[in-house]
Amino acid sequence: MDEFFRIAAQDMLKVALLAERKAYLDKHCDLTDEKGKRLVVGNGFHKERGMESPCIAIGDGALGFWAALRDVYPKCTQQLCWVHKTRNVLSALPKRLHDEARVDIRSIWRSDTRAGALDNYKLFREKYKNYDKAVKSIGNNLDCLLSFYSFPNEHWMHLRTTNPIESTFSPLKARTRVTRGAGSSKAALVMCFKLLEVAQERWQRIHAADLLSHVDLGHRFIDGQLRDKMRKGQEQTSDDSLRKGKVAA
Repeated sequence: MDEFFRIAAQDMLKVALLAERKAYLDKHCDLTDEKGKRLVVGNGFHKERGMESPCIAIGDGALGFWAALRDVYPKCTQQLCWVHKTRNVLSALPKRLHDEARVDIRSIWRSDTRAGALDNYKLFREKYKNYDKAVKSIGNNLDCLLSFYSFPNEHWMHLRTTNPIESTFSPLKARTRVTRGAGSSKAALVMCFKLLEVAQERWQRIHAADLLSHVDLGHRFIDGQLRDKMRKGQEQTSDDSLRKGKVAA
């Protein structure tokens, strides 16, 4: 009997969500961009709709994600999650050292500058030199772990970990545990849409969102501070041009 009511509840939820999804799409069907493309769609394909390469992507050690990112958006900056990395490092250390090592790891990514982070990593490497696996877990990925220093300081808390995106999906996980799955692919899509629509009311806004325009334009940040509005990678070209007399002083 319990199984009967569970299936009936799933069917009712599916019908209700599909109806609400359709009503939402109909309500915004007139919203279009300058090219006449609808801004709200039931199932769009971002790249075909003009999405350019993201400036930075944050992930854990899932090799499939990074392989796909390099294939589709090869210019995207990679940032590894410090929460996942900390767990990996602690798993390679004796339990008696976990509390102390956690503080030492935190001192790396909490440094105000990239140089400070590198110095603290060297201290970590020397202190735990007898635990080669733990040291190499950070050292072999140090560049990707410190990518956030090339972005605004106000955004660092959003970039150093994948927790923001994982917490976004927590209501979805809670719902599927109750319903024992999401049913069909269409029902799953509708359920995700509705749950995320409700959950977004509790989401924290991006700090200093006005700085996103500088990031999007490729302006150079050093240790979280905007140094100039020259695009990353152009400073060497400009210096060479000046030396050759191609740019007026």
